[in-house]
Amino acid sequence: MKTLLKHIAPADTRVPPQETAQKSSGKSSGKSSGKSSGELLDIIRQEPRTTIPEMADMLGKSSRTIEKNLARLRKAGKVVRVGPAKGGYWKILEEPDE
Repeated sequence: MKTLLKHIAPADTRVPPQETAQKSSGKSSGKSSGKSSGELLDIIRQEPRTTIPEMADMLGKSSRTIEKNLARLRKAGKVVRVGPAKGGYWKILEEPDE
């Protein structure tokens, strides 16, 4: 036990909590410019069988970011996934006339 304790810095040399880096709350504003969504739609138009990891590589984003953007597009009724996860494809739905 003494070996473990000698690796812990004495209380007077520790950095006070207010001087450490601020951590993110993990919450985002939910706002996006729509640029990524437009880029995703362009990719889907060109190659509907593109996978999420491929889209992430093309756009320089994480797979999770692409998943979130696709979920937003699905919720807005702009895209659907046709067929299974492996072997399926993305389909862009018709935009309603305004």
